[in-house]
Amino acid sequence: MGTEEPAFPAAADRSQWRYRPRRAFWRSRLVRAICLVTVLAICALVILALVREQTGTQGFLVGLALAVLPVPLLMAAFRWLDRVEPGPWKNLLFAFAWGAFAAALVAILANSFAVRWIATATADPDSADHLGATVIAPVVEESAKAAAILLLFLFRRRNFG
Repeated sequence: MGTEEPAFPAAADRSQWRYRPRRAFWRSRLVRAICLVTVLAICALVILALVREQTGTQGFLVGLALAVLPVPLLMAAFRWLDRVEPGPWKNLLFAFAWGAFAAALVAILANSFAVRWIATATADPDSADHLGATVIAPVVEESAKAAAILLLFLFRRRNFG
């Protein structure tokens, strides 16, 4: 019963403690990067499944090869054009991945919905296909690609030029 330590330190000792708030789980750069890669990979897999369903395995493989073939050349060309004041390669990679996967999936889904809607509204499937391919598809796809630029501006403003 001699020297028992108090349950709480003295007030002077408590003033030296620092409260360190925990960072939210989603604020971690690694978590955000993993989430972004996962979302883009899911978009890619959905696109691959949709294209394979529509074209068959042989057409799918030919289309995949022809789509992937120019990507290294395009990325090298964009890096060469940006040689005076180069931006981060992560931004370029994100923009390419977004355009290839997320924007393409949005365009596929929105275009097919719009064409079906126009075909039922006008009872003319042929003109709906033509209207979807010439008017709706470019607007939807380019707007979806512009979302990548907006995201880069919002989340990587320091590197945006």
